[in-house]
Amino acid sequence: MLLQNASITVKHFIIGGFDTVKRPVAVGVVILIIYILAIFANTANILFIIFDKRLHKPMYLLVCNLAVVDIMYTSSATPTMIGVLLADVKTISYVDCLIQMCVFHLAMVMERFALAIMAFDRLIAIIFPFHYHCFLTNTRTVVLTYILWIIGCGTVVLFPATVIPLPHCTLKLKYTFCEYAAIMRTTCVNIDEYFNQSAIWSFFISSFTFTFICISYCGILFCVKLSSNNDKKKMGSTVVSHAICVTCFYSPIFIIVILSRVGVVLSLDERQGLLMGNILGPSLVNPFVYCLRTTEIKNKMVKIFKKILRFLTVESMVLKALEKSKNIILTVLPAVSSMSLPNASIKVTHFIIGGFDTVKRPIAVGVVMLITYLLAVIANVLNILFIIFDKRLHKPMYILICNLAVVDILYCCSTTPTMIGVLLAGVNTISYVECFIQMSVFHLVGVMELFALAIMAFDRFIAFSFPFQYHSYLTNTRTLGLTYILWVVASGFVAVMPVTAATLPYCTSRMKYAFCDYAAVIRTTCVDPNYYFNLVSVMMFFLLFFTFSFIGLSYFVIAFLMKFSSNRDKKKMASTCVTHLIVVTCYYSPLFVLIVFTRVGVVLTLEERQGLLIGTILSPSLVNPVVYCFRTKEIKNKIFTMFTKRLTYPTRFL
Repeated sequence: MLLQNASITVKHFIIGGFDTVKRPVAVGVVILIIYILAIFANTANILFIIFDKRLHKPMYLLVCNLAVVDIMYTSSATPTMIGVLLADVKTISYVDCLIQMCVFHLAMVMERFALAIMAFDRLIAIIFPFHYHCFLTNTRTVVLTYILWIIGCGTVVLFPATVIPLPHCTLKLKYTFCEYAAIMRTTCVNIDEYFNQSAIWSFFISSFTFTFICISYCGILFCVKLSSNNDKKKMGSTVVSHAICVTCFYSPIFIIVILSRVGVVLSLDERQGLLMGNILGPSLVNPFVYCLRTTEIKNKMVKIFKKILRFLTVESMVLKALEKSKNIILTVLPAVSSMSLPNASIKVTHFIIGGFDTVKRPIAVGVVMLITYLLAVIANVLNILFIIFDKRLHKPMYILICNLAVVDILYCCSTTPTMIGVLLAGVNTISYVECFIQMSVFHLVGVMELFALAIMAFDRFIAFSFPFQYHSYLTNTRTLGLTYILWVVASGFVAVMPVTAATLPYCTSRMKYAFCDYAAVIRTTCVDPNYYFNLVSVMMFFLLFFTFSFIGLSYFVIAFLMKFSSNRDKKKMASTCVTHLIVVTCYYSPLFVLIVFTRVGVVLTLEERQGLLIGTILSPSLVNPVVYCFRTKEIKNKIFTMFTKRLTYPTRFL
């Protein structure tokens, strides 16, 4: 019988699963380390498979799918647990809790399906080795995986559909995160009926997938008996990798579900410990098992580590290149004059920056640049501090402003100190490694500036299109998650540049540019730069076109909505949009002059291009914080309040 009269309105839940933990910080640190390792290992596994065309096969598509599931599985609950243990954030909103429950159970179901379909893949490969690629093509594998995801989503819909209509009698969860059992125990109903339904559903899926895996192994074992010793070793190696993953996932589930049903009584803490092991264990073990036991991925990983070691030990790499060049010269001596330039490569330990050699008044330019740099850094730091220390500003819009300020600081600091050092102190050399770090950071924050402006346009679009649902759609957590994803995507784009430049031979250590960027480094190499420039130009055009089009579409919709608004609302919309438009114009104008105009015939000298590039770095970094300080009401009021306190403080003693 429902106790609806005693029900309460739930806006958030309190997580109490760690209340009895004696050393929460120690446990939190261990979980955090495991979580970071799991995410890093699975992401690396995915990247290995994506960027190596030789691994574009059904088996590796399924390994990639398993890695995606593992990332989703561990990320569904672990950040919440880490927040409770390390930051003492024990509350979670009702909507976020339901989302966490759905994602967690979806990932759990998909983990079972992923292991089952991988067993099926091995069964086909071993029973029908000659017809394997006919039966399981890449397209069929992707479609089959897609169907399993749809089935997984269909089965998980049962949970929110059951929970949402029920009344709640308490806000406190006795579990470490939001799952079906945890939320059901907060309701005012008799939970046995609902638990029985979920137990039947869980038992059916677990028994079906595990039985399917066992049948697959029986078929494989039968084939192994009829195979040669060499084939037995290959089959055994393949099956063992999968068996480790299956054991790691199913062991905690069998202890929790089956043993507890036959009389083994487990305390709540023990059940939670096993559940956490079921989340973190497979997500950490699976990528390492497939990295270390799968020949192709292991070889790929070894090659990447060798490249990294070559990059870090520049001297040994250059010596090998020179040794090869020497052998070629000795064997093909008569044709030396017609040989390509890489054989004349030199050992580069540092670069000489020559971008300011033609500047007539370097000290004056350096002083102006130094003042602009200091103002930009101070203004952005103040903007960040205003937002961090004022809880009223802990909203999605201000989180995005804070992110933009961080990007502007990094953008400004990535190159300006080098330029100031050249102009004021005459230090015009930079080491090879520092140059590559500068190049990577500069292009990373350049891409992030595009993304930051685009996501801020999206924020304004949601605010004006759905004013009443804005705080439901864009929460602080979602905003931080979206920002984090954009940083990861930007890092992926930028990784192309150092990887490309590090493997090329160098013919000069002198740069004609004001600092280390991709173009500057490529022009010091012995190769034809056009191919490499075209590669990056395509990528940059795609990013510019996508982000600017996204911003343009957002403003088009906002302008359309303004027609149907009152004069007062129009003023508010215009005030908010003008702030963002100033920032967008300040950043995109030099880029369009630099990139677009030069492509349509406007010839710019190297000095003009450098001037525009420096303007692209310094101008937004200085303008953005000032614009948001003086055009954003809350930040402006915060500044005036601080100055008013400072002015009134001495009068107390008069």
